[in-house]
Amino acid sequence: VHKIATFAQFQLQPILMFKFASLNAVGRYENYYIVTSKTTSFVTNVLNGGVASVGNLIAEGNKQNVIKVYWELFALRFFIAGMLAFGFWHLTEPFITCWLGEEYIMGKMLLFLIIVNTFIIQIRNTTDSFITGYGLFRDVWAPITEVVISVVVAIVGGSLWGLEGVLLGTIVSMALIVGIWKPYFLFTQGIKISIWIYWGNFARFFACFAFAFFVTHKAIAFIALDPATSFLIWALYALIVMIIFAIVYFVMLYFFTRGTKDIYSRFATMISAKLKK
Repeated sequence: VHKIATFAQFQLQPILMFKFASLNAVGRYENYYIVTSKTTSFVTNVLNGGVASVGNLIAEGNKQNVIKVYWELFALRFFIAGMLAFGFWHLTEPFITCWLGEEYIMGKMLLFLIIVNTFIIQIRNTTDSFITGYGLFRDVWAPITEVVISVVVAIVGGSLWGLEGVLLGTIVSMALIVGIWKPYFLFTQGIKISIWIYWGNFARFFACFAFAFFVTHKAIAFIALDPATSFLIWALYALIVMIIFAIVYFVMLYFFTRGTKDIYSRFATMISAKLKK
């Protein structure tokens, strides 16, 4: 049921797009989709190999270790989600300008919705992996409800705002089911600790992301490079701004979230062990 509902949701979205948006608008959206989805798919494929390990971890029965590893993986996913969000916001439009021309640029609202959708997909994976590890599949109503909400909001939003309204359907449905229900389901039925621990940590992670985004956004305004000039300038600009953001973002997460400290220590220990060999 979970797999079928997910498949149905993402197959219905293109149909609704063509229903409420022009062929030209959908074609220009496809350029954004290609840029963002290929990058996201690469990251997802690299990180998705740990589900079996999560199952083994849970089977050991060490609850404190399960919680510790959960927040380590959450920190890693949140860091990557933030990197993607910042990069897509600042680099997608210049890239499309270099690639196809300025006439293919769409509104900022569309890009914002694509980024929100990508952000939710990235941070959901940790919770999904642990739900799978615990074997919690009995909430079959959840994916069905997610599809219904997605379609209803997409139809209403599409009739009011066109393409952006259709994308809003997926975001609203994921925010309610993936963003709210799934963590509640995992923490109350799987890990069996207070859901407020999750929300407190989530708020801390998101505050670090928002602060790093704002500070870096203001700082890079002084960089005297126009990334829309050429691919070479775009690449140089991308390297500079992403390094700046990565440093600011990591420092914020390291000092204000325990999961980041723990996963940093884990990686540092692994690297040290490799170097000693």
